[in-house]
Amino acid sequence: MTPMDVTVIFILLFATAFLYIAIKSYDKERSYNKYFFASKTISKNENAASYVARFTSLATVMAFFLVYAQYDGLYLLVAPVTVLLGVLVFSKILEKAKYKASGTLPKELERMYNSKGAGFVALFISGTALTVVLLIEIYLGVTLLSVFVSDTPGGLPFVVMFVTGIAILYTGIGGLSAVISTDKIQAYLIYITVPCLILAFFIGIGIGVGEIKYFPRAAFEIKESVFDSVFLLPIPLLLNILTVNLLLLPSLLSSWQLLNSSPNLHEFTRGISNGGRSVLILWSLFIVLGLVIGTSKSEINGIYDIFNILRNSNNLIITYVLFPLLFVGCFAALLSTADSAILPIAQSIYDNFRKNSDDLLNRKSLWSILLMLWVVIVLLYVLFFDVLNFDFISILFTVFGLSVVMTPAIFLGILAPKLAKRPGSGKVAIFSMLTGFVTSIGFVTLGKISNESHIIQLGAPFGAIAATLALSPFLFKAGTLRNDD
Repeated sequence: MTPMDVTVIFILLFATAFLYIAIKSYDKERSYNKYFFASKTISKNENAASYVARFTSLATVMAFFLVYAQYDGLYLLVAPVTVLLGVLVFSKILEKAKYKASGTLPKELERMYNSKGAGFVALFISGTALTVVLLIEIYLGVTLLSVFVSDTPGGLPFVVMFVTGIAILYTGIGGLSAVISTDKIQAYLIYITVPCLILAFFIGIGIGVGEIKYFPRAAFEIKESVFDSVFLLPIPLLLNILTVNLLLLPSLLSSWQLLNSSPNLHEFTRGISNGGRSVLILWSLFIVLGLVIGTSKSEINGIYDIFNILRNSNNLIITYVLFPLLFVGCFAALLSTADSAILPIAQSIYDNFRKNSDDLLNRKSLWSILLMLWVVIVLLYVLFFDVLNFDFISILFTVFGLSVVMTPAIFLGILAPKLAKRPGSGKVAIFSMLTGFVTSIGFVTLGKISNESHIIQLGAPFGAIAATLALSPFLFKAGTLRNDD
């Protein structure tokens, strides 16, 4: 029996467990509340596990740190620290406002501003960002599958359909209850596999702790252009990390789905805060792994190379135990990102055709939406990676964090609900979100044309700034009116 055979057995057991969970979670009563909100029973521990599973993805975490840790070393710890800070800030804002959520993010913005347009814009921006991030995850998932078949073309539709189809199948059958249960399994796998991966490289490559270059360059470098300078990290990368990590969580569809699925606000905020602390540790470990890889003499350019090294190791424990376990762990990270995108997008679309008082779930409509998403994802994947030949790091900075342009309007709606309901506030919120979106896309387009990656990295920061500035005249006018009162 080869390491590949063992890995196939692991994957089959993993897939069988997920299918069993989905069938067990199936709701014969077809309740909308139970399917999309798990009857508001998600505990703080489940929120924590779900947060870990969703924020420990293949592309946005693993691949990113493996690439950048070799160049930026422990300075990259800015990322896990700020992602925890972002969680704590969002939790405090919700608790201060004693916020009571009642629907998806688009529905919440629609309610905050008495504007269906605000909800539609939120669905467009967040849905677009989530879908493209999902495409990146699938891209790396296909890369993992190519470990089995070295000549597997990355863009073959049936490969993409297989990877996406697994997530759609168990999500469609079991709803949020199944997603949360699988998130717990995925979180436990991540807890086990990340330390094992680091250990495997120390053993397999034979690197000593003293050999690692923890700080491969100077912390501060002043150059003629501020955007070529370094302050712990290159300035564009630093601004991107700070903006995205501090402002992303409130703009995610999945965050609001979990908030609505918790029995009370405390269960949600305590859960994501605990999950944030776990992610701080896990991301730090990924940075260490990137340092180990950067120190090694092996030519490693991505996850594919990592798994090939482990598979071909002379250590039987690595090849027959760690390799299959790590493969399944990475596959779990892929699925956790997929289901956290697919289910809330499907819900947001479904809500546009649902009557507010109707708790009966129309499974025919639901599956039509899921199948539509399946086809759209496959077609977009082929377009981006086969026709246009985009690289995943470029797309990652292009869209990951794009939804932060909604966060200023979200915070205003939470902290100043009366202000948000003033006449004309809905138009201002729409203008703010669209201004941020256009600004962000403008930076990305300029960066692609000039082939300057640092300009692409500035898309999310300047998009968030533009969205905030677009709100400022309204805030000033509202403050003047309040003083007159």
